[in-house]
Amino acid sequence: MKKVINILSIIFILTTSLYSQGSIIAKKKAKVANEIILAKEVDKQATLYGISKDEALETLVEESLLYQGAKIYVVPPTDEQVENRIMDDKIYYASRANKDLKNVTDTEFLQALMVNNISMKTYREYVKRHLWIEIFISVSMERERLKKYNPTSEEIAKYIKDNHELFEEKSGVLLSMIYFSFYTSDSKPKAPEIVKLLGPKSEKCLEELVNGADFSTEVSIYSDDLFSIKAMPKGRVGIINIDDPRVSRVFSTEIAEALTEAFKTRKIGLIPKIFETKNGLYIFKVDEIIEPVKLSETEMKIKAESLIVKDYEMELRSRTRDKLIKELKENMDIVIYD
Repeated sequence: MKKVINILSIIFILTTSLYSQGSIIAKKKAKVANEIILAKEVDKQATLYGISKDEALETLVEESLLYQGAKIYVVPPTDEQVENRIMDDKIYYASRANKDLKNVTDTEFLQALMVNNISMKTYREYVKRHLWIEIFISVSMERERLKKYNPTSEEIAKYIKDNHELFEEKSGVLLSMIYFSFYTSDSKPKAPEIVKLLGPKSEKCLEELVNGADFSTEVSIYSDDLFSIKAMPKGRVGIINIDDPRVSRVFSTEIAEALTEAFKTRKIGLIPKIFETKNGLYIFKVDEIIEPVKLSETEMKIKAESLIVKDYEMELRSRTRDKLIKELKENMDIVIYD
């Protein structure tokens, strides 16, 4: 299933990309190779995400590096890919506006972006830029995966020692979830306008589940968690140990208490509630109650290796992105203006 991009998230692209679109007499803030970043673009970025101008400038410099690297190292997205992404955005807008897609005009759609004087041609270029960067990072991630990371025996032993609570006799629940993230796929905070939409979106999802909708289908429609989306069945998180202190740290105390209650009452199925944390909104389903099992030394090693590899995979995108930026900085001229 295609990944549906929140229509308002494109505001970031529209307000921070293609810096050459600005007035030639506008104040320059930085130059990355042959691309200019204007001071007004930095101001927009800082305001949009509630960050300092220095942080905003760093973000824009990194995006410029990735875009120029993408143009050098990978083929551009096809016209079909660009049009499919635009269609995904239109479909999302139509669903939020309770309209039939065929009745949504380009003018209405572009006005929903809350940016004045943007033509469809310009918007298409913004989408192409964003997709090009995505392809660049994805291709680079696949190259990293081919190296087939295998933890050493020393790493496994250290992991077991440092996380001994994961290998002790535990009780737990087999859990599935739907996640509405406050962050973009590249770990940047979503704009406040986008976050506000997640509440109604999660409520609609929960209502559909309460009325009998298939959980896996709802995961495909709504969830932002890339790892549980790819699980079998979709949405599966795995076994959560109810007395593991990390549950409260990763999720929240409220979630930990809800899972503990489900374990005590042996209640299987949807937890009919939306849980809010600092990272996003969650809907959970308890698939099975897990009774405590004592792991052997061999089982601990197998589990540790699996967890280490999973952590490696979870951090792969961020690590790949950082590596690309570092390499591009070493090979491209960057000038910061006062």
